[in-house]
Amino acid sequence: MGSILNEKNVKANFPQRLVMGTKTWRTEIAEPALANRMIMLRALESGYFTKNARHSSVDKSHPVNLIDRGLSILIPYLVMSDPKLLITSKRKELRPFAKTTEMAFNHL
Repeated sequence: MGSILNEKNVKANFPQRLVMGTKTWRTEIAEPALANRMIMLRALESGYFTKNARHSSVDKSHPVNLIDRGLSILIPYLVMSDPKLLITSKRKELRPFAKTTEMAFNHL
């Protein structure tokens, strides 16, 4: 069966065409999208919500939300009454960038 949009089945009544359309939509659009969503969610949860958490994850590594990680590090500094950060670099060529970053964070 091809796509319901290309099929010219005028002999079927409206409810039959509606059922055929919903089946086509489910198999061609909804199921692949839901399968991709499940793969993404399994990768993000990394086995934390299963019985065998160590053995059932997709792999041992999992993506980290770096924005969330950065905010969870910076928020305690911003909540304090007078937030001051000292950012330095061991490498001499990176010290100007470290100073710029320090000034930016202290200006927040």
